[in-house]
Amino acid sequence: MPEQSGWSNLPTDDKMLPSDILYTKLRWLLTIAGLLLYVGDIWTDIQLAVKYFQESHFVWTGLTLMFVLVGLLVTQVFSHTWYRDDMTDVLMNAEGTPRISSLSKGGLVFLHLFGMGVFTRYYYLLRKGFKVVWKSRHPYTVDERRDVHHKLFCMATDLSMLKLFETFLESVPQLLLQLYIVLGHGDCSVLQCK
Repeated sequence: MPEQSGWSNLPTDDKMLPSDILYTKLRWLLTIAGLLLYVGDIWTDIQLAVKYFQESHFVWTGLTLMFVLVGLLVTQVFSHTWYRDDMTDVLMNAEGTPRISSLSKGGLVFLHLFGMGVFTRYYYLLRKGFKVVWKSRHPYTVDERRDVHHKLFCMATDLSMLKLFETFLESVPQLLLQLYIVLGHGDCSVLQCK
């Protein structure tokens, strides 16, 4: 009997799990691509604000920075809150320790105050995902493997939701501002088309 195409690359115990509940190598690589796009978005936002400042468009500079900061602030608040909730979640913190992902409550506050909450989430998802999809040859039972992959999907879902919040709070208002600038003032640059 020929093997099903989605199951041929999986370790023996993963053949019992449907491929749609596995955090795969492709999903791990797409997470890296998402991180690079996130950094690229931040970089272009900063470059655009600097460009407006150098051209003495202080209102446009202020609005661009305000949209970025509002999106950043809201995502950091949600990220911190979700980390705090994970500390009490049995699935995410089975040990019941006052730490999550080796971070104390104070460490979480510090990271989120400096806008590093999303980067911290990317770091832990990529680290844990790497161990599972590239290095894992542990003799997990099917239930243990399902739980590990479920945790990875929960981490990825949190990142996706944070990016969705940022899209509505930062990117949509910025798009409207850029449309106003291009259509109303004829000022167009490559940075505006990011």
